[in-house]
Amino acid sequence: MVAKTQMIVIRDFTLSDAEFVLRLLNEPQYIKNIRDNNVRTIDDAKKYIEEKIFQPIKDLGFGYHVVAFRDTGKPIGMVGLIKRAFLREPDIGFAFLEEFHNRGFGFEAVSAFMLSKEVKSFKILHAFTSLDNPASQKLLLKLGFKDMGTIKYDKTDDDVRLFTLKS
Repeated sequence: MVAKTQMIVIRDFTLSDAEFVLRLLNEPQYIKNIRDNNVRTIDDAKKYIEEKIFQPIKDLGFGYHVVAFRDTGKPIGMVGLIKRAFLREPDIGFAFLEEFHNRGFGFEAVSAFMLSKEVKSFKILHAFTSLDNPASQKLLLKLGFKDMGTIKYDKTDDDVRLFTLKS
């Protein structure tokens, strides 16, 4: 277990989370605000877990984790650190099933995750949002991140909003 609160736990992914990953990655808000990962089947979801979740943890010692209800174990989102080639420090990412948006779970999960030893080892963290994602922008500001303005996302024409937190 990575972290826990009264309501949620943050735990490592397993291949049995493929159904949850398939659902999350295909929700309209995920595709709009993060990206379309072209995950359309359970097999695609398992491959995504192996390549995009397990591999970075093996290679870097950090990555994404499941956010689940503490009492039932039902997955509701994910949170973690990502290492982008164009940044020296990692960035924090999070996503939740749409039915759990605007209910405080994002703040609770990201706050708990930021206290984990996985995150504490970094003096600087970044985060990105799409330009039209005020809910995530508000959450990052509430967590103490500073809005650094817009930048072009790595080797694309896409503008994103960059946030930075220094400990």
